[in-house]
Amino acid sequence: MKIRAYDYGLMGERIKQARKSKRYTQAQLAEIIDMSSKNFSQIERGETGI
Repeated sequence: MKIRAYDYGLMGERIKQARKSKRYTQAQLAEIIDMSSKNFSQIERGETGI
């Protein structure tokens, strides 16, 4: 079985655009979804997946 690599940077950029369109800060949205702001920041930068 072949596993495809996923571009976390692209995913993070799409999340960032959606967040900004709703005018949330990273900290606000992280609190709403019950996630640390540090982890949320890493996702937006493409350093880690969800």
